[in-house]
Amino acid sequence: MKVLLYVSFDEQRVAEAVALELKQRYSGCQLYCWTYRDFVEGAYLRRKGGLFEEVYCDSKLYGEAGEVYEKGELDYEQVKSLERKYGSPNLMSFVRNDRNLIMRRKGLIYRYGTRREPRELLTHAVVFLKRIDSILNQIRPDIVIHVGWDCGPASAFYLNRVAEVRSIPILVPVHTKIGARVTLSSCVKNRLAHIESLMDPAGRKLTDEMIESAEEMLSAFRKKAIKPAFYERFLQEEAEARLFKTRLGKLVNGPRRYVEGLGRYVANRHWRDPLFYSMLWRRYDSLRIKMRRFLLSTFRGSFEKPKPNEKYYYFPMHLEPELSLLLYAPNFCNQLTVIEQIAMNLPADCVLYVKEHKVAMGHRTLGYLKKLSAIPNVRLIDPDYNSRDLILGSEAVVVITGTVAFEAVLLGRPAVTIGAVSYTHLRAHETSLHL
Repeated sequence: MKVLLYVSFDEQRVAEAVALELKQRYSGCQLYCWTYRDFVEGAYLRRKGGLFEEVYCDSKLYGEAGEVYEKGELDYEQVKSLERKYGSPNLMSFVRNDRNLIMRRKGLIYRYGTRREPRELLTHAVVFLKRIDSILNQIRPDIVIHVGWDCGPASAFYLNRVAEVRSIPILVPVHTKIGARVTLSSCVKNRLAHIESLMDPAGRKLTDEMIESAEEMLSAFRKKAIKPAFYERFLQEEAEARLFKTRLGKLVNGPRRYVEGLGRYVANRHWRDPLFYSMLWRRYDSLRIKMRRFLLSTFRGSFEKPKPNEKYYYFPMHLEPELSLLLYAPNFCNQLTVIEQIAMNLPADCVLYVKEHKVAMGHRTLGYLKKLSAIPNVRLIDPDYNSRDLILGSEAVVVITGTVAFEAVLLGRPAVTIGAVSYTHLRAHETSLHL
């Protein structure tokens, strides 16, 4: 049996564990691996001698695409041929899922827009499809297994499409965010539909015990007696991270990590990797983000508190770049434009409350937040203000995608989603605004 493991961002240790388990269970199993970055996941798994027959990575494809573009070797007849074979509906549909192509990146910080011309974007799509097709033709895997709880970087969409055309089965583990449940999907793009099919009670016979248990859980949620399991896990991880980042931890581990990183940088020539950014650049970006957070938390002139008796719709902002936007709402990634359109179409006696995502604090520029607050009919609400209270006091919650609308439905408030979500069957939910 031949298995191709697709390894997501920073999931190299999980990939190693899965590979060892497969080797133990299936004698003679041949394992191949596809990773995101050559200098992290790829370098780690190559050091596990004999575990994988071959390790492929996105980094080399980005480099190869850059060389092909510079030589001007893009053949438009080849583009049309690939679109007929793999297009869904065309090659640009693959490009729009790739944050490295459609956004400008400097280290840890991304910005809207790209300076790449259409020919360069198409070149990347052609190179990825041709190389993945060649690799699958060479190794002929019996199955592709995603490692981690997400579909992975943009190459996942290329790989999924080529495997689909070749009738190669795919397994994608998906964290449902419903309790601690994990499910398996057969496609990176149908994950939400699969989760919804599991959640939708239509066509299922619910016992009195199941209904009673659900009503008790909903009642406890509305009384703040319980929180979603994924939220509890987030708080636990945050507490563990704070514990690790004590002064003693920084004193002991900081210099060691820098020396190890410098050694890998020199030994593996990481500067040649298109996805590599240096420790100094990463530290510089981290300081910029911390400075912005400090300014925003100290001088809160950009933010407002909710006004008593004011009618409003609530829009919680998303992290960027994020899978939920790039995959499930690719036509609505520019939140500035989306917010402006929503604000312009609200009833005359209502305003739009916009709240920045706490994790995204500092990642967006101060100028970006000023543009938001300058939109007529928009109030930029303090990020520390309780989101639950904003939901309960709103006329409705509007999101592109995300779980805040799901929480609103559970609390009995109307919710509007613009992108694809896994709870469209629930009452009080709409997929478009009717104002």
